[in-house]
Amino acid sequence: MFLIVVYVDRVVKFDVSEQWDVLFLKQRVCQDLEIDADIHYLSLETSFGQEVMKEEAKLVDFGLMPNCRVYVNKRQSKERKIIFCYECEDVHYSSVSVGSPSDPSIYNNGSLGSGGDCSSTETLLESSCPVSAKHKPVVYLKHVKQNCNRTECAACSSPEVELLFSFCDSEDHSICTECFKKYAKEYFDAGMFQFVENIGYTIGCPAGCPASFLTDPHHFRLLGPEFYSHYKEQSVKRYLVLKGGTFCPSCGLDWQVTNSDVTLPCDWHLCVPPLGCASLFCSSCGWHCKFMNSSPQNDPVKCLCEGRSYPLTQSSSSACNSVWKSLKLTTDDRESRKCISETCHPCPRCKSPTQKFGGCNHIHCSLCGLDWCWVCCDIWTGQCISSHWL
Repeated sequence: MFLIVVYVDRVVKFDVSEQWDVLFLKQRVCQDLEIDADIHYLSLETSFGQEVMKEEAKLVDFGLMPNCRVYVNKRQSKERKIIFCYECEDVHYSSVSVGSPSDPSIYNNGSLGSGGDCSSTETLLESSCPVSAKHKPVVYLKHVKQNCNRTECAACSSPEVELLFSFCDSEDHSICTECFKKYAKEYFDAGMFQFVENIGYTIGCPAGCPASFLTDPHHFRLLGPEFYSHYKEQSVKRYLVLKGGTFCPSCGLDWQVTNSDVTLPCDWHLCVPPLGCASLFCSSCGWHCKFMNSSPQNDPVKCLCEGRSYPLTQSSSSACNSVWKSLKLTTDDRESRKCISETCHPCPRCKSPTQKFGGCNHIHCSLCGLDWCWVCCDIWTGQCISSHWL
């Protein structure tokens, strides 16, 4: 009896015996078509759609008629879990061990077909690095998946990518590894990361889907240890700023503001040594001066805060006075301070000096993420859109 075998755009006629089993027919067909039999299967077209032909069944069991069409299909690859190994500093497919949480002695490799007898209804999975099981720690990357369906990267449109990063339920919004690195670095450098409650400092879906964020910061390790270290540092700073803290603009040391002295006309803070650099800085405008042993300065030093230029020598704090008396400003320092004071506005939340070069009056703070208005120096509202847009 002859059967018509269809594979993609190829049609081949085969002389078969009804006593053959499906596995034997598949091996013969794949040999003639020069394709891998292990990743293909046979199916029939019935009135109910495609029916998979079980390989242990005989051809006679299907009631085949002469010149009946048999289709050769490629199996979909099973999706494998992706991990990041700290020791390799690289991404791998996970080697998974399966065991019982109630009896840890019952443990076998998930790739094997046999294991110990167990009556437990729960399973314990442990990922390990395929290079060496001794490599610890390894982290499961939940947003990275194998590109089994040859999905195009949403950024570079290449379907020839092995791994994809997904942020939301839409597969069309997934991006490849290289595009993810560029996306994360550009947004980080531009201060476009967002601080999301219960997640942290992160980025969202490139297509702008709501409530779709990268929920595990370990994914940023793919950009290298230097980037990841900088990312963690900025995450802490962003969190402290949002919680009312401040940091020294000279050395970057973080300070939690616990003493609000209402008698001081400005928010001056001393970066206390030995941990600090001994700079005196204003938490409102971010301007700072180094502690220097020099002759007393006759001219009073003024804060850069708009509308709050107060001589420090008139402050009620004798501790601040003693520091400022030993400060000496150069001509360049004075000119720089004057330029910043005249051209910059402080962010309403974190008080970082902000300069605007053209464009609209809607400002996005790259430090704390606040959207504010350049004209009224307050949070951006609908009133600002109608009155202060340009």
